[in-house]
Amino acid sequence: MSDRSRIDPLPAAAAHQPPARRRRSLSLDMDTWQEASAKAKNEHLTGARVLEVLLLSYAAGHITMTAHRADGGEYTAVGVNLADNAIAQAETHRQNDQTVGSLSELARHLLTGYTQGTITLTLTANGHT
Repeated sequence: MSDRSRIDPLPAAAAHQPPARRRRSLSLDMDTWQEASAKAKNEHLTGARVLEVLLLSYAAGHITMTAHRADGGEYTAVGVNLADNAIAQAETHRQNDQTVGSLSELARHLLTGYTQGTITLTLTANGHT
């Protein structure tokens, strides 16, 4: 019988520190951003947090993009505070993905999928008391 202790992937101090965030300017369809933010609020989240989860899920390969044609819509610069790691990982994955031209384009498609229900989020809390 083995008496092994559980090993945490991060030291305790690092596990409780929030990731560094910066304000990013993304070219988004304002209606989609507002709809995604409203849906997120109903799920007790922020639009920025939903976008972070979507970007990280895309970077991890859990969401794949299909080839699409730019819709030529009218976009507005939206300032969003996003975690550096979400941006860095999504950007690295996006550079190898021939279906997405820019980070803003990726964000638009992920948020559209979220608002239309073709992408759903299932978040579970890792219970700490």
